[in-house]
Amino acid sequence: MRQILGLTKINVANTCNNRKSHCEGLVKEIIESIRIMLKDGLFRDEQHVRFSLIGRICQKLGWDIWNPAEFYTEYSVKKYPPQEVTTVLRGRIDVALFLTDKRSDKAEVFIEVKNPGKLRSELSAGETQLQRYNYWDKAAICILTDGITWRFYLPSEGGAFESTLFNEFNILHDRVDLICITLERVLRRDNFRKQALQTAGEMFEELGEIRLVNKVKEKAIQIAKDTGMDKFLIAQRLLKQNEQTDMDMKQIENIWDKTIPGGLEPPPPPPPPPDDLTGTKPVRVFIIDKWFDKNIVSDKFGWSDVKVITYKYILEKERTITLSGRKGIFTHMEDKRKQSTKSIGYGFLIDTGFNANTLVQHCREALRNAGFELDSMFVIEAVPQSIGANL
Repeated sequence: MRQILGLTKINVANTCNNRKSHCEGLVKEIIESIRIMLKDGLFRDEQHVRFSLIGRICQKLGWDIWNPAEFYTEYSVKKYPPQEVTTVLRGRIDVALFLTDKRSDKAEVFIEVKNPGKLRSELSAGETQLQRYNYWDKAAICILTDGITWRFYLPSEGGAFESTLFNEFNILHDRVDLICITLERVLRRDNFRKQALQTAGEMFEELGEIRLVNKVKEKAIQIAKDTGMDKFLIAQRLLKQNEQTDMDMKQIENIWDKTIPGGLEPPPPPPPPPDDLTGTKPVRVFIIDKWFDKNIVSDKFGWSDVKVITYKYILEKERTITLSGRKGIFTHMEDKRKQSTKSIGYGFLIDTGFNANTLVQHCREALRNAGFELDSMFVIEAVPQSIGANL
């Protein structure tokens, strides 16, 4: 069973003893009770997860779930642009947690909820929701959950939202004591905001260390096998040589078997689409590191949406597009091209008034212009229109 992040530097047993009334008491009982209910299929939709699962946990962690100003359901994101509201991007957070005694108008936590067992298929959409909501209205910590899988994000780290992930656990399969400690440290009301953010930062840092160790692990194991040297010592030297990183050997050993939290691993690329895309419909597109099958703003997916998604995702990766003319980005809408002009957020617009082949060519040029390798970072699945109409 995988380990939960951020716990290598604390003594699990001692921590639970110090917080016995919480970690080994009520919170543990709640988690074990929820496990039974999940296995019995009692949580059937988002509302069940929101109130009977998340609300129950938050109450035991000190939040007043009966105070709608503190456990704020359907919280309206401040200044969210009405033109971006769709059936998916509603401009509302499922649960926002506030410190009412502090009289702060800033949320401590945003929690986006999905139907039980649906997080994997809706991960990309959920992360997009939280990223857009945090652009307009900030929260210290964000959580994306279907009640079973819990993913924790630290938006203050910046960059692409998925890269701010700092922890994840599965409430059905991971150790109850580690789940309790994670919730105690990250979500207990008394820890907000300073202690919770400090813990989140430590977990985020450890995740970065795990990624670095994973880069050299395979080579370190092979060298150790060939030479009989200690694999942790070899890894330490490889990190210094290849990654310009000094890491304590004990820390390398502590995180050696830890894995990076899961997500949507990109599937193998499909066969290339036909050279001529005329008369076809896009099914999905792989851009940089993620598959997309819908424009979450328009709730559609045509060739113009492929350009919108591609340009938008490039900006989310903190890259720039310096193309000129109608293949570039701009901030002012021309009246004669009003219908074909689409927003990609952040105050930028693009022109989508082209055929499929030209739109795809614009995407390729934009990716290349932003410094990405096209061969592995832009893959399209397309079908004839007659088939696409029945999908």
